[in-house]
Amino acid sequence: MTDRSGEIIEKFTLHRLLGEGGMGAVYLAQHVLTDRMVALKLLHDSFAGNHEILARIRREAKAAALIGHPNIVEIVDSGTDANGVPFIAMELLKGESLDGLLEKIGPMPIPLASYVICSILDTLQAAHLKGVVHRDMKPENVFLNQAHASNVPQVKILDFGISKFQSMDQQNMSLTRTGTVMGTPYYMSVEQAMGQKVDGRSDIYSVGVMLYQLLTARLPFCDSNYNRVLLQIVTGDFPPIDQIRPDLPPELVAIVHRAMSKNIEERYPDCHAFMAELQQFWILYDPAEIFSSLGDATIETRSVPLKTPTPQLTDPKLMAAAQTYGSPRVTTAAVGQSLETDSKKGMIAAILVLLVIGGGVGAYFMFKSEGEMKAGTPTAQNPEVPVVNAGMEPVMEPDMPVVMEAVMEPDMPVVMEAPLPAEIAINVVNVPKGASILLDGKKTTLPIKLPGARGQHSLVITAAGYEPFVKNIEYRADVHLVFDANRIQKVTVNSMKPPVDNPMEKPMDTPMDTPMVTPMDMPSSMPVDVNRPDF
Repeated sequence: MTDRSGEIIEKFTLHRLLGEGGMGAVYLAQHVLTDRMVALKLLHDSFAGNHEILARIRREAKAAALIGHPNIVEIVDSGTDANGVPFIAMELLKGESLDGLLEKIGPMPIPLASYVICSILDTLQAAHLKGVVHRDMKPENVFLNQAHASNVPQVKILDFGISKFQSMDQQNMSLTRTGTVMGTPYYMSVEQAMGQKVDGRSDIYSVGVMLYQLLTARLPFCDSNYNRVLLQIVTGDFPPIDQIRPDLPPELVAIVHRAMSKNIEERYPDCHAFMAELQQFWILYDPAEIFSSLGDATIETRSVPLKTPTPQLTDPKLMAAAQTYGSPRVTTAAVGQSLETDSKKGMIAAILVLLVIGGGVGAYFMFKSEGEMKAGTPTAQNPEVPVVNAGMEPVMEPDMPVVMEAVMEPDMPVVMEAPLPAEIAINVVNVPKGASILLDGKKTTLPIKLPGARGQHSLVITAAGYEPFVKNIEYRADVHLVFDANRIQKVTVNSMKPPVDNPMEKPMDTPMDTPMVTPMDMPSSMPVDVNRPDF
């Protein structure tokens, strides 16, 4: 991308290039009338006239303005240059991303991780109260902004570009359509990974994953194949956090596990409820003490105009509740860096992902790469160079379908849903003996009673000798199905073939031509149960 430093775009003079990302470049810019310095993100020329990208930019600006919270990055202006190339001018941030700090120090002390997560939750609570769900919470979208002369960075949340406005018509207001997945796979809740309706509790799951990662420096679900990650989220169990970091207090372990529950009803009902339990692990510490304990890893202090400090808990009830908690435990024990992978489960996961995510739901997703900033991007170690997040937009693969959300006007009517039954029954006949039955990733038996669980549900039945039976069920009325999966054709097994490479061992940066699993992802040979009755 050509360096456009020195040009004037609408009201802004571009001073110098700060970094390039997958969809554009970020410049240090200055408003020609007010002299305000901003970070201006200019997209690639290929996006000129792209109404869908403009819709996303407008949505981010609208979300920030609607929420009006000091810990959400301010959108100063947006528009297009003379050639129709979109830009967005944002508040200039100085510091580093939460992801960068995590990479620098590894597993975080309990008070630090708890303080940062509580600041995030306080901000998201304000968003949720305005009907906005972020849908892409992750450490890369959290910035520790050293915006005032103290040792306490201000936590800033970035990228509301794929946020969802819950008050609008569900059929029209969303970038996503039925069965479309938006966000970063590692932090997705079950309902988001399945392309179902999300609400604030989906953000709570993502923040729970972030807390898990800050405390262990590991992700709960990780794989080289994005679709297998989605299947793990839907059907698998993550390693309990106390197995990775056994020094954690049982109360903190329970908090993390509740936030990451697959069942949305078992999570915290809102962000303040999550905060009320988590704040006990930092509330007795001075925030400056929490950050100063990092020593050489402390974010560098700079003198800049004062801004609102990192928010304390805004609910008086939460502050009162904090008085009942004892002194938190501070530990920085090292943890392991790898998990053993079961190759057989990996192959099964790849097959089921193709059916459940591919055929059953037809899901696509936008994946944001972790390394968008090219070499030479300014870092927090250089106090003269403002640091901005140039990785706010997803990297678009050439063959990846781009699904963008239309911007809705404020007077869009809300569609009222018809009353739903208190409970529905799901039954399937002709199911082979010994079959495994999963509803939303959990084992169950037929007939299934489903009380008050609105939205779509995934039913997967697997039986020896048959292809998986996959159905998406809408919670509206009783469901009666017939097991009609095809039998698996007999195959000839060449036992002399050398073992194939484990598909789970692909490096994370292996290029992906398409977000869907294809037969190329499958090993050249697979184990076959020769003791089956029909073999």
